[in-house]
Amino acid sequence: MDWGIVSRHLDTLLDQPPERRQACARELAGGDEALFQALLSMLAGVEEADGFLDSPFAPSAQSEGDAPAGVLPEGRRLGAWEIVRLLGRGGMGEVYLARRADGGFEQEAALKTLGPLEADGVQLFEQERQTIARLEHPGIARLLDGGIDEDGRPFMVVERVSGHPVDAWCEAHETSPQAKIGLILDVCDCVAYAHARLVAHRDIKPANILVDEAGRVRLIDFGVSAALESRESRPLTRGYAAPETVSTGEAGTAADIYALAASLFELLTGEPPAEIGASALSFAAWSAQGAPVRSLEEMSRGRALPGPLRADLSAILGKALHADPAQRYLSVDAFAADLRRALAHEPVRARADTLIYRTGRFLWRNAAASLAVTGLVLALAGGLGASVWQQAQIRAERDSVVREQTRLASVQDYLFFMLRDAAAMEGEGDIRSVIDQAAERMSERLAEDPETGGRVLHALSELYFHVNDYEAAEPLLRRLVAMEELPPDLRASAAYDLAQVSLRRGEPELARTQLDVAQNFWRTDTLQYRRELADSRLVEARLLRDEGRIEDAISLLQTELPEMIALNGPDFRETGVFHNDLGVMLMSAGQLEPAAEQLARAREIWRLNDLGDGPDALNTLNNLAAAEFLLGRPERAAPVFAEAVEVREALYGPSAALAAVLGNYGKSLIALSQFEDAVAVLSRARSMALEFAGAGSLHFAASSSSYMEALIAAGQVEQAVAVFAADEVYVSESEARGSPAQAAFDVGAARVLAETGQLVQASERLGRAETIFASLGPAGARYLAVIASLREQYGLSESAPSVPGAATHEP
Repeated sequence: MDWGIVSRHLDTLLDQPPERRQACARELAGGDEALFQALLSMLAGVEEADGFLDSPFAPSAQSEGDAPAGVLPEGRRLGAWEIVRLLGRGGMGEVYLARRADGGFEQEAALKTLGPLEADGVQLFEQERQTIARLEHPGIARLLDGGIDEDGRPFMVVERVSGHPVDAWCEAHETSPQAKIGLILDVCDCVAYAHARLVAHRDIKPANILVDEAGRVRLIDFGVSAALESRESRPLTRGYAAPETVSTGEAGTAADIYALAASLFELLTGEPPAEIGASALSFAAWSAQGAPVRSLEEMSRGRALPGPLRADLSAILGKALHADPAQRYLSVDAFAADLRRALAHEPVRARADTLIYRTGRFLWRNAAASLAVTGLVLALAGGLGASVWQQAQIRAERDSVVREQTRLASVQDYLFFMLRDAAAMEGEGDIRSVIDQAAERMSERLAEDPETGGRVLHALSELYFHVNDYEAAEPLLRRLVAMEELPPDLRASAAYDLAQVSLRRGEPELARTQLDVAQNFWRTDTLQYRRELADSRLVEARLLRDEGRIEDAISLLQTELPEMIALNGPDFRETGVFHNDLGVMLMSAGQLEPAAEQLARAREIWRLNDLGDGPDALNTLNNLAAAEFLLGRPERAAPVFAEAVEVREALYGPSAALAAVLGNYGKSLIALSQFEDAVAVLSRARSMALEFAGAGSLHFAASSSSYMEALIAAGQVEQAVAVFAADEVYVSESEARGSPAQAAFDVGAARVLAETGQLVQASERLGRAETIFASLGPAGARYLAVIASLREQYGLSESAPSVPGAATHEP
């Protein structure tokens, strides 16, 4: 059924008296019974639809003394603002030019009023005003002031923006389709900023997108846009409002994506995407009929677009304007990314990813090069021509995959921080509770749609993994692995992730089993799953290391590293992970020099990818600094440790782990004879370790020992004695007796005792520490060397007398 015909007939019917409408519907249907019944069905909803577009800020009855039609007179004061003149009216109230009148400074602004509010409306208005006040973006008109006047009429004072509506500006400047897309991309940046702060605009349309003479976009009229919690509907602008705003009253991020797409459609074609009549019933009927929209091909301006661009934009707009919010783009960023791909002649996500489509976009992007390749194929033998083409295609495909993986990594990080902020704003629970709720909802839908539900659950399990919540990730992954109705590639991916989770949880047997499941599936098509197999070598190598086969692990990574470079290029993130893990394996095998080389290469890759302040970089920094320190190069280790401290503190704040890195940094400063700096760093490490790890921890004992060493080296012996006395109490009252923590503290205590002439007691402490460290095997060798050095420095006997409370360990 043609919705345009239904819409026009509805408007005609609504102009008739109620008693004439049924007969008129029969005439308009012209014998089409289906059309007649559809019109009757729509008419039946007139009373139900009445008022469905009313504002939640419903004005109270006006008193006789109110200004006509709610217009404020010139010179009227609202707070610090004086009315100059009326600028216009909208669905929510009036907009006035106002000037600041409190004598502070001169300023003009746009003052927006609403009708008088009921008590609950006032509270909601204040909440929303505070919400909008959080927005500080150069493309968003700033909220300057607001309040309730003496008549109970709320008002908001917004920065006055000079410019013209985007559609008028484009017409006046004869803007190209590509430039129009660029303007909408600027708006997308504004909206994405607002969404990240849980604010939806809810009334995006060309009239609310202003462009100044320099071509800069400003988004205005957030009005009383709601935070992303559920709210009642606000007045809607037909043609740009998403259908769910009618049926459910919801107008969140998905509705903003719809409105952005509708605005772009109008810029490209001159008309909005939906033909909707002027009445409220027409809008309701349009929504009830599935919210049909026109395509670019139906519009004369749309058909004038270049063929490939038109096809891509049709797919993008079709997805963004889908009647079902769940079928639209997941975020404004995703919508914008597809628009950028269309402008760059790259394959867009809204279209089926076929070889023919990718090849066509490759030829379009590289028109000149494609002509050269065509000439070469004609001039040379077919085999050579095919080889040249395949190499070009392989490079293009590799670049595309690299961009996609980078995007996915960015999305994962964005989701993590977005969910963290959402949890913080809720004031209850944390990020895990937010993911928990989503996982619970998707688990309920899994039986209805296994593939879609399975992929969403898989994504949620990866979010759990991202926040190190392996306990929550494991049951989701086990469920996915066991579901035979899921696509085999999804089950293989879930098995691989389960292997990673099991490895982190210290369950190597389960990890090995699940890794075998994934790799066996991927080996069924080594070309298609080449990347997955290469990635899985990281987990395989870690399992080999944990099985004591460190040389096999090193050999595996060295063999696979060229494959990773071939797949991703030398500077991609996954290549960096390979360099990092290979460096760690080499360190475990005592091959410190090649380990440092691999870790330094990983560090450089993080910097090239702007990942120098992320978790990957942090792991690399810790390992590289340790390798340089063990190689006897503290001048290289110290700045790397300092960078690791900065990154860890920025990411996670004070913690036991940060205390450990501070301790290592302090030790490298001691080695460089920078004793005053070492004292400051190690003092902080000691306090933090005590707070976050406890007195019985190795973190605290080691930092305390190093702190005492730095104080003595700096000539602050009395302070070292005071620290020893205080920390002796902490350690003795803990459960550190007989542990490496006790031994580490004893080394520092021995240094203080020897420095103050208590040589016998110092020797006793070192004897107890020797006993504990000797029981650790190779792991204790470095500490035993430190003890031997102290004995030599202070002339202490190597035969240590018995120390009360010393533990005896079997070697």
